[in-house]
Amino acid sequence: MQNVEKIVMRRAIVLWMLNACFGLVMLGLLNMSGNSAVGWAQSDLPTATLLPTQTPTPNLPPSPTVGPLVTPRSYFATPQTSPGSIDEASGLPVPTHAATYQATREYAMLNILLVGHDSESDGQAGGGFRTDTLIVVNINRTAGTVSMLSLPRDLYVYVPDWRFVRINTVWDRGMAVYGGNDGGFRLMKETVWYNYALELHYYAMIDFSGFKRIIDTLGGIYIAVDCPIEDYRWTGTYDENGDPVFELVTIPVGWQYMDSITALMYARSRRNSNDFDRGRRQQQIIRAIYHSARNQGLLANIPQLYSDITSIVETNIPLEVFLQLAPIGLALQPTSIESHFLYVGRDTQGYTTASGAAVQIPTERFFETINAFLTPPTQNRLVAEGALIGIFDSSGMGKRWDVVAADRLLWEGLNSMPLGEATPPPNIDISEQSIIIDYTGNSKGNSVATLARILNIDDAHIYTVPNPDRTVDYAVYISPSYHACYNRQVIE
Repeated sequence: MQNVEKIVMRRAIVLWMLNACFGLVMLGLLNMSGNSAVGWAQSDLPTATLLPTQTPTPNLPPSPTVGPLVTPRSYFATPQTSPGSIDEASGLPVPTHAATYQATREYAMLNILLVGHDSESDGQAGGGFRTDTLIVVNINRTAGTVSMLSLPRDLYVYVPDWRFVRINTVWDRGMAVYGGNDGGFRLMKETVWYNYALELHYYAMIDFSGFKRIIDTLGGIYIAVDCPIEDYRWTGTYDENGDPVFELVTIPVGWQYMDSITALMYARSRRNSNDFDRGRRQQQIIRAIYHSARNQGLLANIPQLYSDITSIVETNIPLEVFLQLAPIGLALQPTSIESHFLYVGRDTQGYTTASGAAVQIPTERFFETINAFLTPPTQNRLVAEGALIGIFDSSGMGKRWDVVAADRLLWEGLNSMPLGEATPPPNIDISEQSIIIDYTGNSKGNSVATLARILNIDDAHIYTVPNPDRTVDYAVYISPSYHACYNRQVIE
């Protein structure tokens, strides 16, 4: 049972992201978006063409008065190895310190590293482990924005004054050199700063004991699955030898309910994808847990929440910082969270070490992605217009593909409302491709082009039908041929 529990708990990091970091993140958002979309729960998915309404925010008790939030100063080791010399183990030149990004100089930022353990390495000599889940949450207090960036475990990084290693082994090295998890974070911080000029201020780390409990407490979660995921899932049973029994299952495209075991499989699967796409799915689960807890009113008791979190999470985030940032989590709009992902062949390229290990090393585009992660996004034109976008499921699949498409738009910072199953207007064929109907008739091509690009719809399937009595500005009808997995790192 112990090994299965470790497997089931592996991605428990999402709890902290939900209850702490999303709370921590939000108090910095002093100029929140006025958009009304929130996360969707199964109970509040609309089935009629209604305009979205503002979701009420629960009242919180007054927050205690604390001092101003100050970005903590970090300490960094100075590598003694000369940049440009060859690292014998890897055959790679020792890199110079990455250049500081302009955004880092212009904005007041707080970066929190979310860390998840690797179950297979639990119990190593010295109590070390691999950190296979690494998500950086950036809180830009100047611009009032929040971003997430997933770092894949096979990134090959240079540890200052040591050698090249996979990034998921840095923490363990830091524990051995400096002692404890604070030592692990110290070396991780030094390494990430040296290689990527990305400063980490705090960490939140969780082991395998919380994930199942949290998902089960929420009664499960709903995920808009946009790519089918196939892998082995624990059945919850054991064979005659006491070993866990697994079954091969496929999670299809659609609005899917997941219990804790299925959610874990979805978060950690790589059978038909990779570490990079897994990072995206982990961010999906983070969002889903946040929305579920918020919709159930579980975020209202801030002091007890902190106590519960710190009983299962190891972190160096002080209580006073949590108290400063946590309340805004209740007002978080989905479009206020920006997600960033690395792509194989674009941000990284494969490299085989002298020992035969397959790792990923950064390209120039990698640093552009980090710069984008640190830079506040410009407001999307559709958001600036306050455009109302309605999504209808005309696929006939019965899997709420309207929610899948709406979730896809949300990743791009666009509000939309999934409006259930519907038949498209007469004389419009959706057998070959989904369609967009522009009811504004104002020839704002860029707006329509944005929708078309995200949903992979060509110009021939965009219709302009001016309607002054419209209930939505743009209507999207999802066809049976809708390819939700467009531009993803998944083998279908």
